[in-house]
Parts: sequence; C-alpha cells; structure tokens
Amino acid sequence: MDRQELESMTVVELKKLLEESSLSKSGRKSELIDRLLESSLTLNDDDDFLILEEEDIEEKVEIEVDSASSPSKEEEIEVMEATILDAVLVEEELPSEKPTLKLREEPPKKSEPMIEIKIHAGKPRKAVVLGIILLGAIVAGGGYWWTWVQDQQSFTSEPSRYGDSMTFTMTDGQISATGDEMVELLRENTGDALEKACGDLEVAMSGTGAMSFRNAPSSEISNPNDHTYSGSAESIDGYGRVHLTAERSISYDLNVDLSGRTWTTDGSKCSNSLQWEMNSNSVAISSVSWEELTEETTIKSVSSLNFRTPDNDQTRVDAVSFGGTGVSAIDGILPFLLQPAIPMDLYDSLGTTLIEPGTSGEVNGWNYVIKESQRVDGQLVIPIDLEQPSINSCLGHARMSLQIVEGNPWPVEQHVDILINK
Repeated sequence: MDRQELESMTVVELKKLLEESSLSKSGRKSELIDRLLESSLTLNDDDDFLILEEEDIEEKVEIEVDSASSPSKEEEIEVMEATILDAVLVEEELPSEKPTLKLREEPPKKSEPMIEIKIHAGKPRKAVVLGIILLGAIVAGGGYWWTWVQDQQSFTSEPSRYGDSMTFTMTDGQISATGDEMVELLRENTGDALEKACGDLEVAMSGTGAMSFRNAPSSEISNPNDHTYSGSAESIDGYGRVHLTAERSISYDLNVDLSGRTWTTDGSKCSNSLQWEMNSNSVAISSVSWEELTEETTIKSVSSLNFRTPDNDQTRVDAVSFGGTGVSAIDGILPFLLQPAIPMDLYDSLGTTLIEPGTSGEVNGWNYVIKESQRVDGQLVIPIDLEQPSINSCLGHARMSLQIVEGNPWPVEQHVDILINK
C-alpha cells in the first residue's frame, strides 16, 4: 500500500493492519501510517512476484449530520441552537530535550494523552474584542511541571492532564460589533436578547469562569485493551461510532451590559440617532465537549446559554452538536467573541519554546517578545507580548499581553485586543 491509500483509511483500519503485522498501535494517525510504510520496506528483496488481489472497496459517503433536539416550550423561555467552544486534543508527544535545561522528575505513572486547546480564527466583517483575565489554577496530581534554569527566570511548560482544573476572573471585557450584517448575525442567533439592536452593538462583561478536564474511571472504557488510556471516556459521534475522548467542561457566570443603536419608532429601519441600553443582565454559559485523542477533532459538544434581564425575562440557547457549533453562520466569529473569556494555554500556544526574558521569535503564527521579569506584589512575573502578523497585514490587528509566573500553566493576567474590519 502507498501513503495515499493508507491516508484514506480510518484510524481503526490502520490499527487493525498494525495488529495483523504485530506492530505497535499507539500514536497519531500519521505515525501509524509511517509505521506501516516502514514495515513494508522489510520485505525480502528476493521475492520476484507480487500478487495483487482486487477488492471491492465500498465508497464511504460521509453525510453531514446536524443534530439538535427539539426544544421544549417554557413560559418566558425561548430555546434556540448554538454552541460555545471548540477544542482539539492530541496524544502525548514528548518534546525534545534542550541541553541547558534541568527537568524536575515526575513520579512514575502511566502514559496519558496530552490535552490541547486551540482557537481557530474566523473572518467577521467588523468586530473589536478587548478583555482582561485574572487566573488561578488547581493542578491535579502534579499534572503540570515547569523547567527552570538561570535563577528561575526561564522555563518551559507541559500540557494538561486528566483531573486538572482552574478558575478565573474576567474584568473589563468588551465586544464592539459594527455594521448591519454583523449585528444581524448576532441578533438572529441569540433569541430575543438582542432584538432591539441594529447597526452598532457594545457588550461589556465581567464575571468568573471555571475549566476542568474530567478524570474518567477505566470502567467507562468497554475495550480492555484501551484501559492504558486511563482518564479518557468513550463518546459516540454523529455516525454512531465509538471514540476514546477527553472530556472538557467550561463554564462562565457573567454580568453583561448591552448598548448601541436601535430601530426607528415605526420599526422600518435602523435609526442613526436613537440609542438603547440594557444593563445588569446575567449570563450563565456552560459547555461540555468530548475531544478525540488521535484525530484532533471534537466528537460531540453539549452547550447552553442562559440570558436573564433585570426584569427576570429569560432567553435560553441550547445545543447538541457533533463538531463545530451547530450554527454554521456564527462559526466564523465565535472564537473572536469568546477570546477575552478564554484563558490561553501556554503549551498549546508556545509549545516547548524556552520562555526566557529578553528573547523574541515566532511560534504558531504569532510573533512574540518576552520582556524582562519584574516583581508584582512580591511575585516574579514575566510579561509576554504577542501579535498576529497575518491579521495585521490586511484585516485589522490581533494583540495579546500576558503575565506569567512560576508554577502556573496559564497566564495570571491576560489582555486581549482584537480588531477585525472586513
């Protein structure tokens, strides 16, 4: 088999071939393919004939599944479809060791998949996103280890593990949406909450949040051969197939103020002079997602958003989806709207880059500058400024300022400034 034929197979089919060849079945899909190709090179050179048998290959037709349960009607509660977050996971891949680093020894334990959170950039027509996050982490079982050299001012981080959790506080979060199409897109996907908005919309928010990765018992894994992936859970995708996944939960409890332009008195068009505002609204957001361990995809997500006004009017948005948000029109802008409320995972963004004051470079499409360390409230802090050059060149700008301390895999403070004008 050549590489193209192997890449067309699923991970399950590749693992079956490896098992028949008495080869290891662990690793990403690309690693499984490389292993099969390498094994084919060991065939005896004296073989003069190769007999091929044609097989009827049933063409696989993938049908997009849009799954959403019909909402129940409740008094003063409107149920619609949406989704909050998207995440990706990969199996553990140990970083190459740098000769100048001294690693802390972690207690022996079973190999566990690493958890990787990624934000995928969309292209809304015009939006401004600002926010500050203050973070506090609870690390389960020594899940994070940091490497320190040179008077504890340089380090690298490792990814999340099952059982890790964190809480964070968001202050001064702000979203500005300008343009009829942008505001209409938000209005049509949030029920009655934004029915008065048109033209321009300002959203100011603050509150608290929490994120965790569930450490599932091995009893939830039906195949005994998969018990080595302790902490993972089984999940069924839109086609009824069972996958090993990592289960991530994230929640927000926010106070939201809304303001902007509104309609003329007869409702015929968006007014250039009339303004509206609705302050002190409460928004509760929760999302649970199951991320496949080897193919870097979200198998399933269950999300809800509960919007309540000071007059106790309530709008509720629920969604069950298999990859994406289930609301295709909002997929492109959702990451930008949520960016102020999502703590940056340092490993996913910087990888094994040595975080050392005075250095700069490029990683994962971001240009970064690591500034000199400073003491804030008696704590050693290393500031990092990041900028996205691809967005700066034609769409607007995307900038982040982080403050990092020893022992915390997320920044202790995060400033986000994103402008998309398209």
